Amino acid sequence: MLKLTSSMPRRLLAIMAMAVVYYFAARLGLLMELGNTNASPVWPPSGIAFSALLLFGIDLWPGIMLGAFIGNVMVFYINNAASMPVILLTSGGISLGNTLEALTGYYLVKKLNCGHILRRSRDFAMFFVVVLVMCLTSSIIGPLMLAVHKIIQWNDFSTVWFTWWTGDVSGIIILTPALIAWWRPKRRKWNTQSIIQVILLFIILAIYLEAVFGNWLPLWPNKAKIFFIFFILTWCVFSMSQRQLSFVSIAIAIFSIYSTIHLTGPFAERTVNESLISLQVFLCVISITTMFLNTTLNERREKEDELKEANLTLELKVTERTRALEKQQEELKEVNRKLLDKAKELESVNKESRSFAHAVSHDLREPLRTIASYLQLIEERYKNRLDADANIFIDFAVDGAKRMNMLIDDMLAYSRIEYNQGIFADVDLNDVVAIVKNNLHTIIQENDAKIITDSKLPIVNADHSQMVQLFQNIIDNGLKYRNSHQPEIRIATQKKDRYWQVSIADNGIGISKEYHERVFVIFQRLHTREQFEGTGIGLAICKRIIEKHNGQIWVESEQGKGSTFYFTLKDIVE
Repeated sequence: MLKLTSSMPRRLLAIMAMAVVYYFAARLGLLMELGNTNASPVWPPSGIAFSALLLFGIDLWPGIMLGAFIGNVMVFYINNAASMPVILLTSGGISLGNTLEALTGYYLVKKLNCGHILRRSRDFAMFFVVVLVMCLTSSIIGPLMLAVHKIIQWNDFSTVWFTWWTGDVSGIIILTPALIAWWRPKRRKWNTQSIIQVILLFIILAIYLEAVFGNWLPLWPNKAKIFFIFFILTWCVFSMSQRQLSFVSIAIAIFSIYSTIHLTGPFAERTVNESLISLQVFLCVISITTMFLNTTLNERREKEDELKEANLTLELKVTERTRALEKQQEELKEVNRKLLDKAKELESVNKESRSFAHAVSHDLREPLRTIASYLQLIEERYKNRLDADANIFIDFAVDGAKRMNMLIDDMLAYSRIEYNQGIFADVDLNDVVAIVKNNLHTIIQENDAKIITDSKLPIVNADHSQMVQLFQNIIDNGLKYRNSHQPEIRIATQKKDRYWQVSIADNGIGISKEYHERVFVIFQRLHTREQFEGTGIGLAICKRIIEKHNGQIWVESEQGKGSTFYFTLKDIVE
């Protein structure tokens, strides 16, 4: 809708233009008036007024009222229908009805949200209902003013009302869609075939109208001939634009009205008024049918275009996404390739490191054994012959050699875990615990320790020697890091799907929460050598054993409340 409120002069100019257009349209419509009633079977001003409000806004209503008032005054005056005061009063009432009719239609269209009458079939259907309702306003006020001022008899009120109402309905149904179609055309693509088809349709329609309304077809009854027009109109709906279709409707209306006024054609009756009343029903039917079919067809075409556009957009997005995914896959392949190269490089470095550690540990044992042996000989032969400081130095040297030997032994044990792939078989953990008890028999007896097994331990799929080392390291730690209480080691198991969860709990000094991960790192010690002996490799070996068995190991402990080590082992293969 265009707004005409940018300036007062422009608004006044638009109102005056509306009044002039309405006046001349009214004079044209009153050429077909019923007697001196100003009631016409087809009333073009109603369609023009309603179209103007829909297209340009409600501000034009004064122009409608002014044009209607002047048009009615002029016609009444020319026909000498009444005295001038009566003419002015009657014309004022009629113009008020015409204005209220247009305003009522405008309000209902906005209220029902059906302004797209040529784009949505639902809106066109609602538009038709609105037209039937809005025309009651003018058709009631107009005849009432005529009857009150005795321009017509009360006996003729119903006839004048019906003519007035149908005339307004016909004017709006025929002209409003046409004017909107010309002001807001629906663009469509044309080709040579479409242009030739439209020209051919106009020629056929012209010949048909001349034949029907000029009595060229004498083979059928006069009124039956008109129904053939629906075949032509259906062809027009599928071949023409809304502008061209509106032109067809107006052309049919003009041609048929002209012929009917001269009492020719299928709608010719005894009088002109009777003929025009029959004609207006025909004009309403063809206008509604053609515009509704064309609106439905255009709506379907728009939906198809939107669907095609959506499909095209979707295809573009899918293509873009596919390309992006392909690019990401290529990038991922490149990253994976680099990761594999890095993994291989890291594995190579780890192998070299393990090989170096194993070689160094193994090669250091022989010279260290020699050093330790000679230090022990010096200690045996000369310890009491030297002064106190020399004795202390010898003690430090012997202790250092022992600790170095212990460290090398642990490093060799760790490297053997790395190199040894293991012989996996069914291992009875009860046998493992029995071997560990035997290996630790001396320390168990010295500390009066208890090793308790809650229930019969399961059989697992593992390497037997590594299981012995695993249990022995954890139990040995529980005995080593004891407190003043009698040491107690409790071993329990629990089934978890395809794994056995083993727990080894002690009542020792415990481990603070912040060190729960650190205790499994190689060479990490939580205590000084003066407090507890060790190299910090025992739990690292345990972790590596569990990793090679595809299990997990962790500890739960609090300072001063003992520790519980958990690890998982595969159940036997059935």
